[in-house]
Amino acid sequence: MTKPILTLLASIALLGAGAGATWMLRDHWADGPAAVPDANYQAFQDRLGGPENALRQELNVLTVTATVPMGAADRDRAYGLTRECLDVRRLLDIGHVRDFVVAIGRGEARPFHFLSQEDCKRLRGVVGDQPSAERVLAVKRALAEVGATFAVIRSETDWNVKIEGEEPPIPFLNLMSEASQFRPGHHPDVFGGAKVPAFTAAEAELLTYLDEFFNLPAAREAFPAKTYPLLYRDGRLPPLPNLDTYKREIQDGIKSEKLILLPGAKTTAEQVAEVDAIFDRLERFFEAVAATR
Repeated sequence: MTKPILTLLASIALLGAGAGATWMLRDHWADGPAAVPDANYQAFQDRLGGPENALRQELNVLTVTATVPMGAADRDRAYGLTRECLDVRRLLDIGHVRDFVVAIGRGEARPFHFLSQEDCKRLRGVVGDQPSAERVLAVKRALAEVGATFAVIRSETDWNVKIEGEEPPIPFLNLMSEASQFRPGHHPDVFGGAKVPAFTAAEAELLTYLDEFFNLPAAREAFPAKTYPLLYRDGRLPPLPNLDTYKREIQDGIKSEKLILLPGAKTTAEQVAEVDAIFDRLERFFEAVAATR
């Protein structure tokens, strides 16, 4: 075998070994680093608890979706991040992220650290100016449930309702129909299972969507101001109206619409189940909205 061929084979072997080592390292970092980069990150971990890789990935989400203005160097590093962060040192190289990690490790609250002023305003309307870490996490988890149930009622309708005779008022069913056509093609990707007490841009975006949705004509017909005056603020429904205030009235309204949709004595068990399933989606959404308070 000639020397050039031997050299080529040796090079291939080295490349293969390097690739294998890279994938081993990749898996190693995905499970969590063997050594903590510094005392600040260790304090951050100790303060929040839980698996390091989960904290790292959530910190990565906060960084790559940040709307707060950053310096040029920080912005370039943030733009260079991928969806999955395998090395936390890449995050800590970003000054804005390191400031956050240090602050959390010291026990300081930084709930709006990654948000623009406009996004901060949205979230402050829900949690106030200085929410505790516990309050931030509770609201983040509640918003994740709101987002999930909102996505369900926004999905394309797979039901066909027939009403006999003159159509009576069915505002909640109309709201469901309107939801399926609301802002098609996109839904805020709210992070579930949060451990890091800071809001993401997706949560602010979800509040923007909810503000628009609850002020659609169909929503205002479902919640007329004369019947639900305590829900309104300055003539508008807020993104997270206090639906618990009128829980009984909402339940009675939905029950009335179910009776309209079910053809009396001719009702079958299948029809009842179908109508129940339609309104169950809406009721779960209303319950999730109420739970954010």
